[in-house]
Amino acid sequence: MVAVDARFPAKRPFGLLMTAQWVLSFAVVVALWNLDFWRGGTTLVYYTAWSTFDMALFSWIAHLFGLQKPLLVGQIHFHLAFAVINFVYSVILFVLYAISTLLCIYFMFTGFRYIGNTAIVYAFAAASFFLLYYPHFPLPLNLPHPFLQR
Repeated sequence: MVAVDARFPAKRPFGLLMTAQWVLSFAVVVALWNLDFWRGGTTLVYYTAWSTFDMALFSWIAHLFGLQKPLLVGQIHFHLAFAVINFVYSVILFVLYAISTLLCIYFMFTGFRYIGNTAIVYAFAAASFFLLYYPHFPLPLNLPHPFLQR
């Protein structure tokens, strides 16, 4: 039986991190939709934001409905290891996050020459991508973690 865990989005730290992951990814997708014009590397940034949004929302919904828990139906043991799935796509998307962050920072500084919203959108995208991949792979420095503070 599938039961909805309505408190999951507010659970610390995993529920908050997963909620922030798909919300920030969706915000980046919406911000990129509103750009005045796209540069050459913007499609990679858009692809990274869109694929992150898809995977994060799928995983968030699965955790919301409790599908990550083992289920025994008769003699059949059914278990999807969403932690492993999250780890694998986080490792793959980490590279895309890093490249997208660098692209957004570059586009932000070159966007100051133009009138419009390009510099602001790329600054927002760079900050969002940094916040999205930083919780999964903290830097070797002992920096304070933005989401896990009490």
